[in-house]
Amino acid sequence: NHDSVRARLKGKDWALVRPPKHLFYFTPRTLTSLVEQEGFAVVKAWPELPGKIPSPIRSVLGRASLDTADIFGLLAVRTR
Repeated sequence: NHDSVRARLKGKDWALVRPPKHLFYFTPRTLTSLVEQEGFAVVKAWPELPGKIPSPIRSVLGRASLDTADIFGLLAVRTR
């Protein structure tokens, strides 16, 4: 979530700024716009809460000092 508090505070030093692995950064709004342009309808967008993230991924996030607020989920269905 490029709109997370940590991302905004850290700027280019945000832990998830990792070119060339991560070339694009999204917010819930920008990803919603992108999937809608590609013929999908967003059913739900939500911040990932710690309990919803599988423990192996939570462990990696913790070691990388990433806040779970840096992640969000988006559920979309194809409309065309």
